[in-house]
Amino acid sequence: MKMLKVRRVGNSNMVALPKEWEADGFGAGDYVLAERDEAGEVRILRAGDVPARIDAIAGEMVTRHAEALQILAEHDAARG
Repeated sequence: MKMLKVRRVGNSNMVALPKEWEADGFGAGDYVLAERDEAGEVRILRAGDVPARIDAIAGEMVTRHAEALQILAEHDAARG
């Protein structure tokens, strides 16, 4: 974990990432996604990691809503 400072650049707030992170896909010109959760925490993801992140979220939702999905599947099968 690194302590980073938020800086004002023009009309935006920016955080400079450490140079040693370039090898991990956080270099100049690389695309990243930033997400903020309900607690206000921010995560920066390499754009190439997005499909894996989507799969993980989908898996969490299927697990969390398994009962509702089962009811829908049974309803759909009955209409078949």
